[in-house]
Amino acid sequence: MVVSLGTIMTYLYPFPEATKKLYEIFEGMDSVLVAFSGGVDSAVVLYIAHQVLGRKAVALTANSPTFPPEEYELARSITKTYEIEHIIVESNELEEEGYAQNNGNRYQS
Repeated sequence: MVVSLGTIMTYLYPFPEATKKLYEIFEGMDSVLVAFSGGVDSAVVLYIAHQVLGRKAVALTANSPTFPPEEYELARSITKTYEIEHIIVESNELEEEGYAQNNGNRYQS
């Protein structure tokens, strides 16, 4: 399944002020790297960035054992369909003792 332009527009339509603000933000940038999960929220942000900046809008996805394979494939499919550069980095957070323990304070320093 690919997030279609129709799906993206469905999410943008009820929020014209927020959509306008996103366009304005990206118009003030030379380039942008969008953290992209393949979900609708990041797809909307990536879509608008790509509309404004073209090839200077790049997607970044962290692939890891905790990232469902179907979501990874969805993210890849979206960027391929819309011809958006897609950087994929491998993340192995499960190798970090604090993450794997999941004791509630893994984000504290």
